Amino acid sequence: MAVYLNTFEGGTSGNAITLAGSGGASGTAFAAIVANGAGVSSSPNIIYSSAAALNGSLGCRMTLDAAQSYLLMNASATMTNRVYVRLKVRYPGPAVGGAVVNTFTTLLANAGAGRPAGIAVGTDGRPFLSVSNAGTWFNGGAGQPDSRPPTALIPGATYTFILVAGKASAAAPTADGELGFRILDSGGNIVHTWTGTGATGVDDFNGVRFGGSTNANGWTSVDMDDVELGDVASGWPPGSGGTTVVWTSNSYLVADFTGSTSGAGNTLSFSIAFTSGQNNSSGIQQPMAGLFLIPRGTADSVYTVTINDGGILTTQTVNVPAEGSGSVIDGVVEYIWDGASWL
Repeated sequence: MAVYLNTFEGGTSGNAITLAGSGGASGTAFAAIVANGAGVSSSPNIIYSSAAALNGSLGCRMTLDAAQSYLLMNASATMTNRVYVRLKVRYPGPAVGGAVVNTFTTLLANAGAGRPAGIAVGTDGRPFLSVSNAGTWFNGGAGQPDSRPPTALIPGATYTFILVAGKASAAAPTADGELGFRILDSGGNIVHTWTGTGATGVDDFNGVRFGGSTNANGWTSVDMDDVELGDVASGWPPGSGGTTVVWTSNSYLVADFTGSTSGAGNTLSFSIAFTSGQNNSSGIQQPMAGLFLIPRGTADSVYTVTINDGGILTTQTVNVPAEGSGSVIDGVVEYIWDGASWL
């Protein structure tokens, strides 16, 4: 399973994201930055921002222009033919002005020339899937299936969008590939799930554009965080809400706190810090709140996870054995806080 993730945590708030500095502590470096339709090494309109942080301390604020702006993330040749795209966004609200759409992200194939699938939003404030290879918008129009949630999302609220796409077995429109669309709220709860098929094409998927909107349809900026591309053999990727996480890689320990609840009904927040042993914290991934994928290095390591329950901080130690030193409950350890004690 290949995972490409950028958390934006390696930057400085207010600074432009640069091609050369976009990786490092943030994760996977971006392959291209496009601002107002032009490829650039950086842009003052695409910045690290603490105000845009939707997880951790930094996110990306993208100020929109007349032409498209986006961050391009490329995959390696190890990707399978069934991939997922995930991004956390502060939802700007509906597009305005007729039958227009704004775009959050677009999956790429065929060295970027093909655009088989994407997530967009129309004037009703309900995001939906599109399939560019066939010009199909899965928004219920023109007799097409409806991938939209039943009600409009809340402008200004934080959501995680997940797109799953499978490569078709033959050229469009002869055969369709698998499609899936899931929306999580800020607590990681499933708001909406849709599955179907579409003409996703026969080329291997090799990248994704995070962004792609303009300012023509009512949005001035987009805040995004934890942008991710990966492959998954079946189902939804780990951390997609409402399911038991199964992780088979011996290279990570998965510390799952997602079953935790607040005794007072607070929204829980989670953070992790290195404590002792071998420090592999730069490679930690957090696909959703309370789910940590911690690298197993050449030596044991210890981390401390802190849960913030309405201003009350509670900690839990997570011991991560070295890679190859034996399985740890198949690589997944679950911790549950019920608001008063660990279960």
